[in-house]
Amino acid sequence: MKLVSFNAQKNINETVTNIDISIDNNSPHSQDITSLTTLTFHNTKGFEKNRSVFQSNTSYNIKPSSEADTKSFNNFFNYLKSRSKSVHISISPTLSLYLSPTPTPLCFCVVPPSPSPSASSSSPPATVPARVAALRKSTKAQIGFPSTAPSCQSNPHGWFYPPHRVILSHILSSSTSEVVELGSWLGKSTRFISDRAPNAVVYAVDIWSNEFSLADDHYHDATSSETGTGKSRLAQVDTNADILHNQNLYDTFLKTNWDYRLGHRKNGGNGGVVPVRTYTLAGLDLLKSYGVDPSVVYIDADHHYEPAYKDIEKTLQNFPKAVVVGDDWDYEPVRRAARELALKYNRHLYVEQGKCWSYLPHGTVHSDLQPSRDLYTDTIENQVSHQRIYDNVASIIMSKGPEDLAAVTRHINKTTPPLPRNLAGSGPAYKGRSLLMLCAIHNKPQTLDYLGTYFDINYRTKSKMETALHLAAYYGRGVMVKKLLSLGADSKLVNEYNETPVQAAGHSKVEGARECEGIIKGMEERIKGRGEKRCRDGEEEKGREEKRTKG
Repeated sequence: MKLVSFNAQKNINETVTNIDISIDNNSPHSQDITSLTTLTFHNTKGFEKNRSVFQSNTSYNIKPSSEADTKSFNNFFNYLKSRSKSVHISISPTLSLYLSPTPTPLCFCVVPPSPSPSASSSSPPATVPARVAALRKSTKAQIGFPSTAPSCQSNPHGWFYPPHRVILSHILSSSTSEVVELGSWLGKSTRFISDRAPNAVVYAVDIWSNEFSLADDHYHDATSSETGTGKSRLAQVDTNADILHNQNLYDTFLKTNWDYRLGHRKNGGNGGVVPVRTYTLAGLDLLKSYGVDPSVVYIDADHHYEPAYKDIEKTLQNFPKAVVVGDDWDYEPVRRAARELALKYNRHLYVEQGKCWSYLPHGTVHSDLQPSRDLYTDTIENQVSHQRIYDNVASIIMSKGPEDLAAVTRHINKTTPPLPRNLAGSGPAYKGRSLLMLCAIHNKPQTLDYLGTYFDINYRTKSKMETALHLAAYYGRGVMVKKLLSLGADSKLVNEYNETPVQAAGHSKVEGARECEGIIKGMEERIKGRGEKRCRDGEEEKGREEKRTKG
């Protein structure tokens, strides 16, 4: 199919009333309406002549001018709908058309010249501003900033922590052209993203509803591992009300981020923020329908399992090439959803400091810890216990580590049957600490990262960090010591075991710290003692059972 003529005039309602579309039967692709590479405008002079009629980056409606053109027009329109995204067509070296099937039968937008190669790294592609212009006409969501700023007070509040900055700083740059954010609150993360990617259009998708954000059921059961109970999290409702000071949430977002409006960024750059006020799933579909193609999607929306699962899955389906970054790893429903979808879509799940999670843009895991896929599948589908998970992973670590440094595990085989390599510890928290110690002994900092992904090891808990730090120093694991310190181990902890290793932690290799022998011996004694106690308890129970039988 080949467009051979184009003539358009705008009426008072900004509707293009005259467009000629015909088929060039001599075109080798005349029967192939799916081959957009063959679409050209033959009569470009006619368009150039009428160019002043149209305003750059403004979208206009299109309809066929006669019944004879209706069939060709409908074919083209149906093709656009089948693509579910907009199309960018070059007319001449200086002009382009941006065609979209929604929200009207067909609309187009005049696009300014593409940036030169030398400037391409500092400007978004020419299609991006046109895409935004077309998107603004949507009736499915409230999009963009108003013409004047709301009269309310700005409010910089937000939950956005160092781990999130670490991840996003690695993947955002001046060459990033589009980012989608699900859940923006008052825009603290939105502004950070825009500052790190000053030439990107940041689509901030949020419902911005005071009623929703302050409702009890928004937080009920979305339990944080830091508080441990849903009821404790409900206190956040009152906190949010205090933060807003009885102001409208949406107006406060607009006011706070006014200097980040697309095309009006005061901190430089050609990008900016475009609010998309709608529900997250609807927003993802709307953006996809307009051809938005983000390289990064940041998710910080509903913390409940089902909404979180749907947000993540819809993101993976609509934007499979995007790097997905998410908040709230410390919420069990979010962890569960992120893990399950990592398996389902073969994504590598990485967690930064137990708070911020992300899917890296490939489907592999680090070779330092490569357990079978079946282990994780069974864990999720069959709810295998924490103990079994830890035991399997510990076995992998120990099989890779030098046996002569396995003093911590020597007595485990004797005291925790039937599995030959069970980890010491009566519950997940204690087993998590045992894994930390194994990583420290065998110098596995990357394994430590990966374990944090799957086993909720809270690096910041001193009771878990302290012994691992001691052991890493004792065995001369300088890299591991630095890793533990960077993850939150308190370098000011001073006791009989870690004074020397902490003092030496700044060196490439930690020397000394022989005091850690006490940890090894004490641990062995405790393990041995627990085993002996279990034996005594077993004998006593056996004796009581025999007495009951005889009685």
